[in-house]
Amino acid sequence: MTDTRLGHTAAGAALLLGCAHVAVVSATAQGPFGAGLVAWIAVPFLMALGFAAAAVALARHGDRPARPRWAVWTAGAAAVVTALLVPAGIAPLFTGDPLGVFLGPAPYALVCVPPFAALAWRSRSSGGAPAR
Repeated sequence: MTDTRLGHTAAGAALLLGCAHVAVVSATAQGPFGAGLVAWIAVPFLMALGFAAAAVALARHGDRPARPRWAVWTAGAAAVVTALLVPAGIAPLFTGDPLGVFLGPAPYALVCVPPFAALAWRSRSSGGAPAR
């Protein structure tokens, strides 16, 4: 049951990250709307959808021991990628534009780090996290 809730939470966080990326990039786009901009919008959004799909796959699998390896690896990659996006996105705090931090990935990626890290940790072994 815990893996199911955690998986759905991680999937929701990934969808939040993807939708926030589309909204921010679309709203702040400058210049012509060409293939480069479409790729800049679509590729990270598709990555976020992949993260969400892995979380849902792990949630649907529940506490059963044989979890899909691709989903465990994708959840771990999502934890690492979103953790790396946080420091990259807080740069506006140090350049004098504190509200500019919301135009970067930091607040949206920060929401993804804990659920994906917990999901990857719980799913990395066949038995999940050790009982305390």
